[in-house]
Amino acid sequence: MLRHLFFAAIATGARGATLEYHNGQYDIGCGNGMYLVDAGCGMDAKVEGILQGTYAAGCDLCMRILEQDGWYEGCEGTARCVESKTFLGRSNGIWLKALPAPSPPSPPALPPPDAPPPPSAPYDWMDSVCPEDMDPEVCQKRLLLGGAGGVALVTVAVVAARSASGASQLL
Repeated sequence: MLRHLFFAAIATGARGATLEYHNGQYDIGCGNGMYLVDAGCGMDAKVEGILQGTYAAGCDLCMRILEQDGWYEGCEGTARCVESKTFLGRSNGIWLKALPAPSPPSPPALPPPDAPPPPSAPYDWMDSVCPEDMDPEVCQKRLLLGGAGGVALVTVAVVAARSASGASQLL
């Protein structure tokens, strides 16, 4: 946005807010040599370069120029000047502050569902092992027989290995 403001100010010769270069950075100029680092809604920036008049008068002029140029769009009327004082009461400068723009309204809440979703069935491991077209009882019997057959085969293998090595019988 600052780049657009800079080119607009050069092209039109605008006397409002301009982009200016101070101390190695670009700042927003607001007339009579005054400038600030940031401008717009939510700002809190010290007005620099007030050489004529009081701090309050300089800040007020800067604020009016920024308002005319549309820097406070969305937070109009919230900008204000706040003077800072030292411990001994001497003025330490003046800050231009503006409230943040209001947030857009929240979307309406979703209506509650008509009916609660059905409870999910507990995980049944047989569903992942047995084919869909097989009766669950038949599948369960085959799994039990297969498991018993596996245990019997392992038992025979262990007994045969012990016999071959010359170990005594387990029975």
